[in-house]
Amino acid sequence: MDENMKLEEVRKEIEEKRKELNGIVIKGLDKEKIVTFSQELDILINKYHLLQLND
Repeated sequence: MDENMKLEEVRKEIEEKRKELNGIVIKGLDKEKIVTFSQELDILINKYHLLQLND
């Protein structure tokens, strides 16, 4: 898989995770779930930035 495809894949994962996190916040679900999703989103964003740096 080339780097552009990897970047696009991670970008889509970030967008999906962001939408899901926003839904959790809007619904007022428990704080632990919000923190977990936030951490997962941070990991994806870091992965995206690393791919960009290596491009």
